[in-house]
Amino acid sequence: MTRPTSPGADRNRDGTNEEARLFLDLIPDIPERADLFRVSIEFVDDAVLAAFERQMQASTQELRTALNAADEASIRRQAHSLQGMGGAAGVPEISVVGEELSRAAKAGDLTRCASLAARLAEWSASHTDQSAMSVLPKGLANAPDVPGRILIVDDESANRLYLSKLLTAQGATVIEAENGEQALKLARREKPELALVDGK
Repeated sequence: MTRPTSPGADRNRDGTNEEARLFLDLIPDIPERADLFRVSIEFVDDAVLAAFERQMQASTQELRTALNAADEASIRRQAHSLQGMGGAAGVPEISVVGEELSRAAKAGDLTRCASLAARLAEWSASHTDQSAMSVLPKGLANAPDVPGRILIVDDESANRLYLSKLLTAQGATVIEAENGEQALKLARREKPELALVDGK
């Protein structure tokens, strides 16, 4: 996948970018909603993109399986993953697709879920690029230093990686856990000053 550009840099005159245009017929307000998930892309490097690509492949496959089984709970789990990982990888439109998948699954609209999942698979297949160059992150301008130990708890590796890079660049010592059980063990041993927890 190619590294995302700064917000707005790849937009057309109508205010949409490539990602938004692909989903625009299914989610007409995707450009505006994507702005709610947009984060700094300074820390989106090859490692974050690789984790995002792996998660996208797994999510699209698991969505197919869940749709075939008409398993609304599994669809919602994958939707939650998409909501969290899109912004962290500099592609907030994917987070909006996750939000829409969740709404459709909750309403029992498996036809809409299938349409969104098919378009998502199309997007994923067209956005793989192994040629992205690695960049060493610098701290964010005007952001405060963040001394101390911070525990990041998130089952999405792209999210953990993004937050780890951002917080480390600001001076924090980061401890990562992918689930609550790991987090409790690490919290007892490492005694972090702060824990950032993805609540599902």
